[in-house]
Amino acid sequence: MREIVETLGAKVVRVLVTELRDGTFFAELHLRAGERDVVVSCRPSDAIALAARTHSPLYVADDLMETEGLVIEPDDDDVAVEGNPDELVGEFREFLDRIRPEDFTS
Repeated sequence: MREIVETLGAKVVRVLVTELRDGTFFAELHLRAGERDVVVSCRPSDAIALAARTHSPLYVADDLMETEGLVIEPDDDDVAVEGNPDELVGEFREFLDRIRPEDFTS
């Protein structure tokens, strides 16, 4: 889909998950093609994947979020990750460089 959008010279402005009807979610792609704004109905799974691949904003309609949204509170098992993401990735890479298959045997 990203290739189609780019080939047409369009840009994904945003993705909006709009509603839940009869157990099915609906979404819209908001595109800009030159000076023209275009809204295309789309499956949410495709729209979300496209938003992720094009680094475009993803929104959920307020009324949908109010009726169907779920807030997940962290529990005691969740670990807060602090620090610079680049440093964390570097530390993880160092860990991977040091780890051996024997470390996983009991």
